[in-house]
Amino acid sequence: MVVTVNVVSRTPSMSTGQTPSLLRRLAAVAYDTLILAALLIAATAATLLFTRGEPVSAGTLWYQFYLGTIVLIYFSVSWWRRGQTIGMVAWRLRVRTAEHANASLFQCVLRALSATISWLALGLGFLWVLIDRRGRAWHDLLSGTELVLEIATGVSAREPAQQR
Repeated sequence: MVVTVNVVSRTPSMSTGQTPSLLRRLAAVAYDTLILAALLIAATAATLLFTRGEPVSAGTLWYQFYLGTIVLIYFSVSWWRRGQTIGMVAWRLRVRTAEHANASLFQCVLRALSATISWLALGLGFLWVLIDRRGRAWHDLLSGTELVLEIATGVSAREPAQQR
């Protein structure tokens, strides 16, 4: 008797070069918001070690800077190291330069900082993708990056399992 199992090869993804929709971008942001909520809760819990269990007032300047730095590091390092955040992996999005290269650390930090401007302008920086010919948001324009949709290059194969 021969039993078959599905095996999916794990090969790198390739960019389609297509500009992702605004809805797909916002879905990735929603996923990243959940990840960041968990990170910021853990970071806040860590502050209790230094305050002898006393809560930190939300308006405290060093606390706001601390949490902002964690958010900046999450996005910047994710984009720099992998070209994607966890939310972007789920929605098959990747950050790259206009020349199709990986973004530098400077570009990633600039992109993260300027994304704040995109949000603070009531989301107009994100809505700009609907106007820009190449589908770039304000933070893409400011950092020299673009967001592209990926396709998986792995193929599903059937392999016979060994009989015992």
